Amino acid sequence: MYGGKNKSSRTAGGIDKPVSETESKPNPLVTLTGAASKSQAGILRNDILFHATAGSSTDAVTVIQYGREVLYMNPAALELLGDCKYLTDVFNALPSAARFIWREAVDACLAGQPSSVMEHPGPHKSWWLTRFITLADPKLRAVVVVSTNITEIRKVREDLTKANRALRVIGRCNEILVRSTDEKALLGKICRAVVNVEGYKLVWIGYKIDDEAKTVRPVAHAGFEDGYLETVNITWADKERGRGPTGTAIRTGKAFVLEDILNSEYFGPWREQAITRGYASSVALPMIHLNEVLGALNVYSDEPDAFGSREVDLLMELASDLAYGIMAIREKAIRIKMEREILDHEARLRELTAQLALSEEHERHRIATGVHDEIGQKLAMAKMEISRLRSGHAPMNLAASLDTLAKQLDVMIEDAHYLTFELSNPILYHIGFAAAVESWLTDYVEDRYGIETEFVCADGADRLGICEDIRITLFQIVRELLANIIKHAGATKVKVRIQSSGGNLEVAVEDNGAGFDVSEKLGAWSLSRSGGFGLFNVKERIEYFGGRLDIESSVGHGTRITVTMPLVRKSG
Repeated sequence: MYGGKNKSSRTAGGIDKPVSETESKPNPLVTLTGAASKSQAGILRNDILFHATAGSSTDAVTVIQYGREVLYMNPAALELLGDCKYLTDVFNALPSAARFIWREAVDACLAGQPSSVMEHPGPHKSWWLTRFITLADPKLRAVVVVSTNITEIRKVREDLTKANRALRVIGRCNEILVRSTDEKALLGKICRAVVNVEGYKLVWIGYKIDDEAKTVRPVAHAGFEDGYLETVNITWADKERGRGPTGTAIRTGKAFVLEDILNSEYFGPWREQAITRGYASSVALPMIHLNEVLGALNVYSDEPDAFGSREVDLLMELASDLAYGIMAIREKAIRIKMEREILDHEARLRELTAQLALSEEHERHRIATGVHDEIGQKLAMAKMEISRLRSGHAPMNLAASLDTLAKQLDVMIEDAHYLTFELSNPILYHIGFAAAVESWLTDYVEDRYGIETEFVCADGADRLGICEDIRITLFQIVRELLANIIKHAGATKVKVRIQSSGGNLEVAVEDNGAGFDVSEKLGAWSLSRSGGFGLFNVKERIEYFGGRLDIESSVGHGTRITVTMPLVRKSG
């Protein structure tokens, strides 16, 4: 503290002390009033009144005469300034910022100018309101200086000013939140608003990243940054670079106020860079939505102890509003995406319905053509041969004619068998899914089209009890995939692998054909016009049963499509 602790009252004659019966005590009021002609009783009453008033006052009262001698100091003045005999002692006891104020005011009063009132700093971050009063008695030419401690009043006033500042920031930011539809733009506008409305040194927003290092990633800033954020390397983990304001705020979900960056133990890793840029204090405010911390809003000032408690509370509200705004934008984006996907899905379903009707008609036409061209014509020829034999114009070699007729019947039986096999594979119903797939590979893909095939049934998959609906759907999908390979892939080898996987049946169809760009194919979800219903139809049927479709392919390197289906149809 400036000055000493001597609380004895100074009078015009010095420090009060006990006096003997014969020794008279100096009376400051005689000197101050020049009223020697007054009765001793009146002087005594004034003396008692002065000591009672000034001596018990919590205000610091100092009397300085024209010769710059200190005539009187009450206990509060002694507490504030120490025991001062001359005005220079007073100046030396004052903080440097207050000396000029006192010197100018005292000189003005001693020169006869009107009284004045000044605010100035005192010891230990205190503040004082000092009144410099010129005595009316022209004979004395003295100044009474009364200093009132306004530290708490000033703190309340500053807190109110800071709170009003925060309210202005919140008002501007709420306007931005209401109008924003883009997350990145929102963050930038909020940072600029906080800086521009109240002139903070730097404002930046960092997102909490749930990676192994628990990184804090700066995503927006405004103000004087000058490359600072490139050097911070902040984490929200409980270690050195995570125990500063930002990491602690994110980890604990509470605001972290740093009053003095220069001397704080928590700012060690960043102190040099911060001081270079003029940052003196900061506050980190967690952005919380539904108990989840998204990141932190960080505000820096170029003054120490710049953030009042009420201001911090209001800035916390801003951080919460910002978190809500971020999530609202994200949820709206998800909702819009889902709505677009639904509309797109409905359009594809309409297209699929139309394509299905056409495909059914094409399939009926194909079957009818097969029956007419293959079986019908052969039956007609067999009938003609039988009619010729019955007419009595039998050929010389009857046995040979009968052999020809029998061969024609065999071909017709085979065609009928193949047609039946195509319409509904009896092996699927009587033996099982794995046997039906293996038979189709051999009889259809390999024998008819000359493509090398490989079939693998692992983990006892052929013995699994598969729901009939799923068994039929799986076989149709495998047949559809094989048909697409034959028509579009240009493959020379096809492999089908069936295995059980965690209570599911997994079927992988692989070829060495042309391949395709998966992102482009799945992004378009275009329907195949040349037979079948394309990947969209396959995916729809799989997902209907609670299954999954995985595709691996690249141009020139073949394709692997894996279908995973439950053994039993899921309810709902």
